[in-house]
Amino acid sequence: MMKSKYGKVEHYRDQKYEKIKKQLGEQGCIFTDLTFPACSGTLGTNTSDFSPAIEWKRPRDLSDRPRLFALNSYETKIQAGELSSNWIVSAFKILSGVRELCYKIVVNYPDQEWDAESEDKYAGIFHFRFWRFGKWVEVVVDDLLPTIDGKLACTHSSLKDEYWVSLVEKAYAKLHGSYEDLEDGHLSDVLVDMTGGVSEIIDLKSGECESDEDRRSDFLRLLTTEMANHSIISASVSASSPEELGQRTEVGLVRGQAYHVTAVKKIHLGDLKIRNLFKEKISVIRLRDTGIMKSGENKDDNPNWAKMKESYREKLGLYTDYGGEFWMPFEDFISNLEEISIIRLFNNNLFARGREWRESWVKGSWTIGHKGSLSDRSGGGNVDSETFLRNPQYLFEIESEEDEVTVQVLQWDGVEPSTPINETEVVRPRHRTLLIGFSILRVETNRKYRLHKILPFCQPLVSMDHQRKRELYYRGFFPAGKYLLVPTTYKPGAEGNFLIRMFSQGNLKLREVNRDTPKTRQNFFCISSPVLWITVITLKGAAGLGSSGKNVFCTIKCERDKVKSQMSKSHKEIEWNDIFIFYRKNPNRPIIIKVYSHRMLGRNKFLGWTELPASVNHLTSPLEATLLRKDNNPIENAIIKLDVLTEDNLMAV
Repeated sequence: MMKSKYGKVEHYRDQKYEKIKKQLGEQGCIFTDLTFPACSGTLGTNTSDFSPAIEWKRPRDLSDRPRLFALNSYETKIQAGELSSNWIVSAFKILSGVRELCYKIVVNYPDQEWDAESEDKYAGIFHFRFWRFGKWVEVVVDDLLPTIDGKLACTHSSLKDEYWVSLVEKAYAKLHGSYEDLEDGHLSDVLVDMTGGVSEIIDLKSGECESDEDRRSDFLRLLTTEMANHSIISASVSASSPEELGQRTEVGLVRGQAYHVTAVKKIHLGDLKIRNLFKEKISVIRLRDTGIMKSGENKDDNPNWAKMKESYREKLGLYTDYGGEFWMPFEDFISNLEEISIIRLFNNNLFARGREWRESWVKGSWTIGHKGSLSDRSGGGNVDSETFLRNPQYLFEIESEEDEVTVQVLQWDGVEPSTPINETEVVRPRHRTLLIGFSILRVETNRKYRLHKILPFCQPLVSMDHQRKRELYYRGFFPAGKYLLVPTTYKPGAEGNFLIRMFSQGNLKLREVNRDTPKTRQNFFCISSPVLWITVITLKGAAGLGSSGKNVFCTIKCERDKVKSQMSKSHKEIEWNDIFIFYRKNPNRPIIIKVYSHRMLGRNKFLGWTELPASVNHLTSPLEATLLRKDNNPIENAIIKLDVLTEDNLMAV
């Protein structure tokens, strides 16, 4: 398990750009990439309709002065070719409007740029960087591009001399196996791969935003916050059938097409004559069409919105920065858009300043093995099933009073594509997307070993429904304590790999839990005693101490282990609701609990103590134990309230 920046960049297929380019310079050669050759296999297996017409050409064969980024690249429009995927076209349209992100993908772009005055520097080799399941991967490609009748058949820029789009797409296709492999997916998946961000998908129709005013306000607040944080937001209208793809809705939106949200604004209509069309104060959303627009098309098709003259829009500050941009009232946005995708950049954010996020991540696998073995890690997603806790388990901690945590679980099959050869021999990666979910349970504050049974005090706090998606997302606030994250497949016995990413402001100490129980230590001199009992104590509260409840805490000593509870926060009552687990080698030794009042200066004030035999009971039992003074005399009416469970089966908790 690693923190934050994922370490060194991985060189895909062990191809190192600088090393290869140096060799090409010494040999006076132009690069031809044999690991992703110019052949039909690189196109894919279902491209026979046009693959015979494909000719592979380099940019200098197509343009007199080719460039990665044209001098007037702000005018770039993304155009699709025969090999283009709808998701890829939309992703490039969004990225072209956020040029800083493009420059992260195109590594050291000034050094890769064509230099007309130094032709000897050209070697036909380029390299690009993508985020791939927990690491940044650098992909090297040659600049042989697929063309038909001298025109690019891949996604490309509308500027004839600009080639960054086509070359980045080729590198991304290489990472997946072929151009055809880019057809399956989702816009959010592409944007995650190209930014390293975390995606959240919001279904506007399922959330009843349109009819619930509170939900609408919350959603508008979310959009405003995410725009301020420079998150990438897109919206789309679904198509229920292939025939509906490309059809327009009543307000002119295209089904199956993504729209990039580029601004959220609240406007005051004031004395403008259009007040009778809208409320006095409204919120508006600026969208950018990421599809392929024909010249002369107008997206401002809302009947009322179309009545607003251009002069009114200018007075309201409703400007557009790019072609294909248009403004829409928030109410229309809610009513007509169906799916929202938000890519949060967190520590990769080139724009946002201020709040610092700490990232933790870990890779794991669902595997099949002998029951109880380390490879028995695919128990299915039914929380009530006895196999559920045979899934991988991961502990994390919240040390502050409360922390906001973002969780992303991604799946992948771990199979890299082989080198394409031709249309019939190409070996392709398995695209097998499992139904995945995950649960988060609160567990004992000092737990170190695997959980074997879901007891009343550790019920799931978060249960993500199983979905056939590449990744799942959750964001929420967690109070101080220790938690267990269990990634699951829907059915037991499914095999696959996954990556867990978590973001918070505190140190989560994310780690996998493999051991079931403490290990019996042995050395040359002795063998330690085995664990015989497990005791779980829930500290609920105390009463009758004649003290303010605020800042009162407990210590519990069980054999060699000693733990400390959190401090109570109420002035009236002493409450903790802390849970601790103890592995006991000597059941005859009682458990000692002491109660203190915290003092800022000087020693903490001792309030009372008690001891528990905590014998085997096999059932969580409530207990009110009398508190004693230092002289062992009971304190009148002073008690500590507990729940106690003791098992002699080490796999019962």
